[in-house]
Order: sequence, then C-alpha cells, then structure tokens
Amino acid sequence: MIFAMNKQFEGDLGNLNYHLTEYGKVKILTIALSNENRYYLCVSIDPAENCGPVVLKVFKSI
Repeated sequence: MIFAMNKQFEGDLGNLNYHLTEYGKVKILTIALSNENRYYLCVSIDPAENCGPVVLKVFKSI
C-alpha cells in the first residue's frame, strides 16, 4: 500500500497522514489507523465533493 511505499521518506518529511486517490467515478481517502500500518480506514467520496472538509471531519471523528 502507499503508506508502506512512503516509509523511506518519513525520516525527511515526517509521517504520511492520509492518501487521496482520485478515479473518474470516486475519490478514496485512506488513513492509517496504526503506526505499524496494519489497519486502515478507507472512505469513498463523490468525485464532485470538495475533499478538504471531508478530511477534517474524518480526522475529528477518529
């Protein structure tokens, strides 16, 4: 997964907080729920939706 692939950059850039993937019909927000990257929360978002407020709501909820 993208979180495991980006481990190499954590020393320089810090931890990856979330990953947003945009497809033609859906946006998928992926958030690691553990430091070991064993558990993830995936949220599907309508492609027309503004993702900023959605990301903030999800982070406030977890």
